[in-house]
Amino acid sequence: MKNINILHTEWSTGWGRQELRILSKSLALRDTYGAKVLLATRDGAVLGQKASEAGLIEAGVFKSNKYDKNKVRDELGIPRSAVCAGSMGLFREVKRLDIFLNIALSIHKTHPNTHFLLVGSGDTESFVRDFISMQEMSEFVTLLPFSSEPAKMLSAMDIFMLTSSSEGVPQTLMQALFMQKACIATNVGSVRDLFFKDNFLLCDCDENQLKSALKLLLEHPQMLENLSWDKQEFVRTNFSLEKSDVYGAEILGNKE
Repeated sequence: MKNINILHTEWSTGWGRQELRILSKSLALRDTYGAKVLLATRDGAVLGQKASEAGLIEAGVFKSNKYDKNKVRDELGIPRSAVCAGSMGLFREVKRLDIFLNIALSIHKTHPNTHFLLVGSGDTESFVRDFISMQEMSEFVTLLPFSSEPAKMLSAMDIFMLTSSSEGVPQTLMQALFMQKACIATNVGSVRDLFFKDNFLLCDCDENQLKSALKLLLEHPQMLENLSWDKQEFVRTNFSLEKSDVYGAEILGNKE
């Protein structure tokens, strides 16, 4: 029997068009060739090892203790004592990095112990670079290109911000939650699928709301700590490899 392994990294609680497309193709391969199909998400559990043994490239292991935060900050030039808020992903108009930068500019004036990290590349990269340069923000904003080690970049952050006006499945938010980061995100796309009992701050795509949420965390360290450590069990329970393995086995009728 030929084994077909699919490393599916955009898992959500429900099935969207992409998930259904992948599944239909997988079922066709199974029915036509008798192939075995595995579904996986971004986590370092058992099914990830199976995918690795099958010769696939793992999408990444997001464990909060994998990297030393201070060492990563030293490498990136981010002060150890700063509260670092960041974002990561494709630089596109819908990501609304203009909102992120406006917030960074405003917040740093009232909270000088803040630092901001942007990781990624894309169509709006020149705008981001020009804005940072024109507003003389380089001392408190670190801009880095796309990284093949997203967990390492996330480890340098205290707070992850998603300022998008549109999202599909918010992979970077999911990754940040797996890394036990305090998160602020806009209520777009499938972001709400990840929201459970206030495990992160959910906002409209509104600059004032997002800035107020960040200010709230900066001025209430206990809330920041609670979001970082206490309330990520929902994501780990519902978006792990073991969970997707169960879903996949049930859907494919291939329980082992």
